[in-house]
Amino acid sequence: MKLRNRLVIALCLVGLVLGTTTYVGFELFQDRSVEQSRANVNETAAMSADIVEGQVRERKGQVAYVAAQPAARGDNVDAYIRSFVQNSRFVSAHTLSEDGTVQSVYSAPGTPKPVAEGDRRATAQYAERTLDGRTYVSPVFCAEEGRCRVRISAPIIDASSDGGSVVGVLAATIPVRGGVFFEASESGTPNTAVYVVAPTDDGEIIFGGEPPNFAASISGKATVASTDWEVRVTRNRAGLNTRLRTTFYAQLVSLLVVLGSVAMFGAWEYRTNLRHVDRLLDGLDALRDGDYGHSLDLSDADEWSSIERRFSGLAATLAERETEVEEQRQRRRMLYRLLRHNLRNELNVVIMDAERIPDYTEREEIIDIADNVVDTSRRLIDQADKARKLERLMADAAKTEPTEVTALVSAELADLQTEYDVTVTAEMVDEAWVEAPSLLSHAIRELCENAVEHNSADPVVEVAVERADESILLRIRDDGPGINAQDRRALGDETETRLEHGSGIGLRFVYWTVERMDGSVTVIDNDLGGTTITLRLPAIPSPTAQEHDTTEQE
Repeated sequence: MKLRNRLVIALCLVGLVLGTTTYVGFELFQDRSVEQSRANVNETAAMSADIVEGQVRERKGQVAYVAAQPAARGDNVDAYIRSFVQNSRFVSAHTLSEDGTVQSVYSAPGTPKPVAEGDRRATAQYAERTLDGRTYVSPVFCAEEGRCRVRISAPIIDASSDGGSVVGVLAATIPVRGGVFFEASESGTPNTAVYVVAPTDDGEIIFGGEPPNFAASISGKATVASTDWEVRVTRNRAGLNTRLRTTFYAQLVSLLVVLGSVAMFGAWEYRTNLRHVDRLLDGLDALRDGDYGHSLDLSDADEWSSIERRFSGLAATLAERETEVEEQRQRRRMLYRLLRHNLRNELNVVIMDAERIPDYTEREEIIDIADNVVDTSRRLIDQADKARKLERLMADAAKTEPTEVTALVSAELADLQTEYDVTVTAEMVDEAWVEAPSLLSHAIRELCENAVEHNSADPVVEVAVERADESILLRIRDDGPGINAQDRRALGDETETRLEHGSGIGLRFVYWTVERMDGSVTVIDNDLGGTTITLRLPAIPSPTAQEHDTTEQE
């Protein structure tokens, strides 16, 4: 990938990272702001609930105090409860006897009496709870005139008896609206509404304030501990949204400024450096193509000038080494041809002289030595001829073409059976295509001939071609003496040392051919007593199938 493309990608990544960071940061800030506002709303609701709870306890304590006085059970109860109502915010009060009968009733002017003297209220919930000795706050109830009240009742206790016994009930009603229980909402801010919701027999009522009509809001609530009332707080979110939008736009402008600065720096970096990189790459391409006279103009900065000088030095050094390598290559070819020619001539002389030795002696050991000299010399000549042949073949090693392995192996096996007396068993798939140089047929021939030539009488060769995943496997099994350790290493290691090397050029040629096809060679002993050599070659689709697919697509 070119540096200019990397720069563009880097700018995009920087923009993506900064944008993501800004967005995530804003979301976190927004969440924290909303949570903080919600926490404040809930805190306001809890404080307001505490205020209401305090008012309820105060009213309960007031009723309990009045009920605990001796006058509450004296002969002048009517005057006592009338004085209590007139000097408090309660609008009515009445007393019950121990059996739940109404004894005395008083209501403020304009307020209907909730009960009548002589009524039986023993089964009323407030009477039952209070006669058990507890101060009780009833649910909110609404009269016909729409006025909603709550009844607070306390037991009248005769302190003169042992342990103090409940002798009656004092019950007083008080309005829930008008700031009796909650006055904080009357001084609420325009952006915050606080009100109390209490259940009734017909649903629920709201007092202490009114629910707001905000387009967007944050709400919180808290429950009054001694009642089932709920204090609700609603805060207008418009101000918070305005602050959040202002913060978002400020971050967006900052992000655009940073991205613009980075883009300007990237453009400047491209003008001053990347063009020199392009020139340097063009120069390296010229060196690769053998143009060692190519020159660079990188004179903007000291660093680029230093690169220019080193490039020129490298070009000159490569030109000198190319000349030296070519001279060495020519000398090596000349020496190789001379050595091969002289080797063949001298070995022919050795063979002729060795073949004449039996004419001058009858000693078997000398004749055997002479035969060994002849065989060895002929093998050397064969090796030289094979090396010359492989040298010509290796010149075209870089050229490859689609090759059908099954047909190739079949042809080589037919030639093998024509040339040698050998039993061949073949098991091959119909088609097996690989991308191979022309060397592959010679490599297969080398393996087949190796299986026969180094074998005893009546050699047996088994050949298999099969598919395995994305590879073609070619297996050649024989019942010969096997391959020695050095030659096995020649099939798996291209490096030779002075003290350890393979004796056969053909086996190393097989390795070179398969290695250039990105394949592999495996050598193992088999149950026939010989060797199994497996070539694993990368498979390709059939050219006919590819042409068919292309025609269908067109």
